[in-house]
Amino acid sequence: MERYRQTIYCDIDFLKSLLSKQQDAESSSLDIAHIDYNEIAVNMRNLILCSDVKLYMNMSHEEYDKIQSEIHKKRLKAAKKGKELELSSFERLMFDMEMRQQNNVSHLHINPQKVHYDDTLLQGNFLNAIFFSCESKETCEKAMKDYGVIVVCPETIEDFQYLIFDQGAAIRKSEESDWGKCLSCENAPIPCNSLIVVDNYVLNDSDKMEENLNPLLDSILPKSLKQSVTFQLTIFATLKNDKGIDYEIEGRYTKIKEILEKVRPGISFSLSILKCQKDTFHDRSIASNNLFIGCGGGFDLFKNGKSQKTTTVFAFHPFFYMHSKWSRKAYSDLLNDASEVFKRANTLDNLDMQYRITNYVYGVKQNRLLEQMV
Repeated sequence: MERYRQTIYCDIDFLKSLLSKQQDAESSSLDIAHIDYNEIAVNMRNLILCSDVKLYMNMSHEEYDKIQSEIHKKRLKAAKKGKELELSSFERLMFDMEMRQQNNVSHLHINPQKVHYDDTLLQGNFLNAIFFSCESKETCEKAMKDYGVIVVCPETIEDFQYLIFDQGAAIRKSEESDWGKCLSCENAPIPCNSLIVVDNYVLNDSDKMEENLNPLLDSILPKSLKQSVTFQLTIFATLKNDKGIDYEIEGRYTKIKEILEKVRPGISFSLSILKCQKDTFHDRSIASNNLFIGCGGGFDLFKNGKSQKTTTVFAFHPFFYMHSKWSRKAYSDLLNDASEVFKRANTLDNLDMQYRITNYVYGVKQNRLLEQMV
């Protein structure tokens, strides 16, 4: 199976605006706002050129060929005169993009049809994509709120600075805290519409489930989604105590549904619990379509307002976090492994089977994060 590749839809005019403003930022090095803009712009440029993404560029094939032809003419002219090739920032990006294509990094797809931010986003991989758009600020912000996707326009680039840094917490045993404090940031929750939680023990203690899952989900889940968008949540857990005796699934499933209704009453959810073998996953991780979270101590960490272990929590956007390529691999590995387990899991609806089958899935057997693996 090919590793996961993030899908990006980009308007060509967005790139022109981005690189034009980046040049202004580079010439205004003493302006803090421009420095911030330049840092974000560099990450966006690198992401567009990254082989770990599937890039759909909104332009015609004729327009792309014309740009490359003009660049080729400039290269020939510079070579004949023995001069250094001079290209604008936009031309340099397009030149680098073509060079990657010639090196068999086939991540670029010309997309003549412009993306419309209506219910067409419910089709294909749109709900797992990132959008760099030239639509109005109001249109982009509404699309993010409606569909749980990241939509950046030239007016709002600075608003996404939080995506290029990590967040998290270091916690000592018996320290007073909760998931709301560990994952809090000014821009939370980061847009999302699907989630997987991988933790062998997160559902084992029914007394701790609500204490941990309430603030955890409140920190991650979007405040709202369009009525036509169903948020998909899948939890991978062993549901087995220290003596090897299985816990029943139905009661925990009902409890999680109650928690979701309490935390986000206005959102429609589909939920599945996958009871897996203890050695299927070791690390405790969470992935949404725009976020990766890890915690060594697990997501059942708190009891009576205090940490049960000394541990660390980290959270970041795996593709905007460009200076650490391992982050994209960690995210990819998790989705690939979870997808394989999900596909192999028994899908019988007979609850009597939950105690006899190791990989047993209960609930709505869909999650767009896992189904899009290619």
